[in-house]
Amino acid sequence: MTILISRLMLGISLVLSIALLVVRAQAEDSRSLTEILPANCEDSCFAGIQLGITTDEEALNLLKVSSWIDAKSVRLIPLDPSSSKFDDLGHIQWEWAINRPRLLATNPTSADGNINIRNHKVESIAFDTLLPAGAIYRLRGNPSGMEFMPTRNGEQWAIEWRYIYASAEFHWQMRVRPCPYLADLWLQPLHIFMSKRVLVQTTPTARVTPNINLHTILNARERQSCGTI
Repeated sequence: MTILISRLMLGISLVLSIALLVVRAQAEDSRSLTEILPANCEDSCFAGIQLGITTDEEALNLLKVSSWIDAKSVRLIPLDPSSSKFDDLGHIQWEWAINRPRLLATNPTSADGNINIRNHKVESIAFDTLLPAGAIYRLRGNPSGMEFMPTRNGEQWAIEWRYIYASAEFHWQMRVRPCPYLADLWLQPLHIFMSKRVLVQTTPTARVTPNINLHTILNARERQSCGTI
């Protein structure tokens, strides 16, 4: 009886320890998430950089003084002008420093972070993360839009959520197995692409698309794609 009680207490202790670790990890993820991503990109999208406002020189200086970024790796790459609009184009790349937030992922085959420049202003920012899709959904709720397409002859799905704000769009991209993809969708790490929102003139008769219900869309897609209906 004593042995049974001891084992029971040990089991309870293990469960409580695991629960505490999960709560602590979620709290750390939340802190890192709010550090990495602003609420709506009105004041700053990343490292003090504002889409469509910060110049290429300002972006270079902000990246070099960030404790998350290896200053020696930051470089500006001039590109050929666009053929259609004759815009001046450029590209900024960098590598993460060792003391970056743990949710920022390094890329062994290419630059860790990328910024596109148009006419000497920041047009977009992109980098890989270890942020799970579920964390973004808990923070932001249903996205404004969604793209869903098969890749590699249907071996994987590429899914993109879009969150649209007054001055910027956040695109979250992930890849999941084809069927059943809901089983691991929420754990997939996200690629982040932030871009300046181009405001479109609307007419009084223009249709306004409300936020999608992500759970409904995903369940319907899976039933249709995986042959369960």
